[in-house]
Amino acid sequence: MVIAHSNHKKNLSYADIDRYLDIGQNDKYWYRDERANLEELFPHEDINLVIDLLCATSINSSLKSNVALFYRALYQYKNNEPFKPYLPNMASSLELARQREPFTGRKIRNFAECLKGNTQGVIVDVWIARAFKVNRMYRRMTRKKGGEMREGGVSNRFYTKIEKYIQARAPKLGLEPRQMCSMIWGGIRTEKTGIHNTTRWVDVLKSKRIYSLFPQDQDLYTKKGIYIQHG
Repeated sequence: MVIAHSNHKKNLSYADIDRYLDIGQNDKYWYRDERANLEELFPHEDINLVIDLLCATSINSSLKSNVALFYRALYQYKNNEPFKPYLPNMASSLELARQREPFTGRKIRNFAECLKGNTQGVIVDVWIARAFKVNRMYRRMTRKKGGEMREGGVSNRFYTKIEKYIQARAPKLGLEPRQMCSMIWGGIRTEKTGIHNTTRWVDVLKSKRIYSLFPQDQDLYTKKGIYIQHG
């Protein structure tokens, strides 16, 4: 498959950031609160491992797929089984999680570290890239997908620029960089989609619909009393 870049803007735009910060105030404590929720849901597990497996399986995944893949990975980890089947980059990240090594990908590494308590981390995903108007579009040049445009992450150069901006400005606003990042994320997502509340992992982790995808996982953990409630 050959992928060609579309035109890519050369400068960050800060024009909408204050508006997104205002809209996204409810997401200020997303990282702190989500970790607390995970600790409550998995009281007998190594929470840092849970975070790493969730982050590793979030790569190019919807929330529902992320949680389903996480359950599979957690089951495979606890039974000392190989991680399969996963896409190569996800499988590599899962192996790093198994070995308790840091992720090599910048975004996923910062994502995991922020959930583990690093207040200075900045996660630049597609939504953050859109907020600064530097999201990149790719044209897929394949027989089946010829000419189709897809959206990708930012270059390392723009990642660094956004990271430096947030880390410099956040203290001036009385915020942690990870808080400012989650507020921008929540603000632009709310404005563009009309969704006013951020869906959390735990909401889907408790879902019977997800449990039914891997009944062996449900049996394993229900017997141990790990899941406090679901459905």
